[in-house]
Amino acid sequence: MTEHYVWGEAELTHPDWRGTLALDERITGEDSLYSLTGVDKGKWQIIGIDLGGGEREFKHDLHVIALDRDWIQGRRISEIAEFEAVDIFVHDVDPYEVLRAITHQLDIRMRLRGLVGKRIAITNRLDVPEQTDD
Repeated sequence: MTEHYVWGEAELTHPDWRGTLALDERITGEDSLYSLTGVDKGKWQIIGIDLGGGEREFKHDLHVIALDRDWIQGRRISEIAEFEAVDIFVHDVDPYEVLRAITHQLDIRMRLRGLVGKRIAITNRLDVPEQTDD
């Protein structure tokens, strides 16, 4: 199936929450994004991770966005305005297990859509349930 589209920011019809994610990939151990997804590292350079789904399907899907290494060969990444990539649907994996396995550190921050672009000053830290200082 050939379907051309521009891969951009995450989008939903009615997003209640918007945010960002930063991931520092684990470089130790046997598992890598390539081994966990079955994507051929010699052929493809993974440049994106796309995870989506919802309550209606009761499942979430993992896609990786990748460049053909032959396409990159001899080119300067900084000089390329648009990348011709493929969307690879990775079947038979739990996307959250893949995410957990490749994570050294992870930071996800989401805010209510009405607060996008607004400054949020944290004035206190609390625990639920409340913790004692033992």
